[in-house]
Amino acid sequence: MYVKSKGFANLYNEVISSIEDDTLFLTWHEDNSYSQGVIAYAQAWYQKKHKWYLKSAFDDRMDGDNSTWHALKYPTSGKEPHPDHIVMRHFDLEDGENMIATHGKRRPVILINNYSYDWGQPGTPSQHEPTWLCVPIFRYKGRHSDQYIINDQRLRNPGQFYLPKSYDGFAGFEDASCALLNAMQIIPEKYLSIYQPKGYDKGLQLSPLATKLLIYHYVCNMNVLQCFFQGTESDEPTQYDLFKEAVNMAIDDEMRNI
Repeated sequence: MYVKSKGFANLYNEVISSIEDDTLFLTWHEDNSYSQGVIAYAQAWYQKKHKWYLKSAFDDRMDGDNSTWHALKYPTSGKEPHPDHIVMRHFDLEDGENMIATHGKRRPVILINNYSYDWGQPGTPSQHEPTWLCVPIFRYKGRHSDQYIINDQRLRNPGQFYLPKSYDGFAGFEDASCALLNAMQIIPEKYLSIYQPKGYDKGLQLSPLATKLLIYHYVCNMNVLQCFFQGTESDEPTQYDLFKEAVNMAIDDEMRNI
């Protein structure tokens, strides 16, 4: 029934359709429009072991674009490095700001919410840009064991959410992947483009219920809204509770048969 290769490929579809009739976890997205749950490509950033900040190395005042910079590790002591005035001038920084560099890569992201804003020009809506709250997606690599991946699929890590690969024609990614909820970030719409799996001329989209489960998994298990839930607990299981229980029961059944 399932393929145990970096998780059980069609499990989420089967479980989610048992909770809400005629619903799949991922569906095909046929056009270039952006909406909640759509998978897009974007230059997303993320931190590995270190961040860096820039200091001037050679400043060509007549040709700032050809000035050179060197990177220093951003301190972890909590003390802000002294701003470099040459870097401030070239990168249009405000007083006390540093230009901080970190890792980034064009990768798939899940679109969560759209709004327009501009911190620098809050009073001029005509200058505001459409912007999306996005969750970056990372492909599981060889260093991620089957047990590690199945733990994600069992919804045991509050900052991660398993995303299945395509299986028997169902919508899915090229490889089993993971939405890193802890790396959620704001990305202007102008930097987005529709993600299409290799071999397909259409995109992907999480169903409304799948998007709801994704966000609930984060806010519930990270205790983000704990102050609102206190004293309001109900014995009635949520759709998330039903989904998680059914997923774990199915995996337990399959593991016993392996």
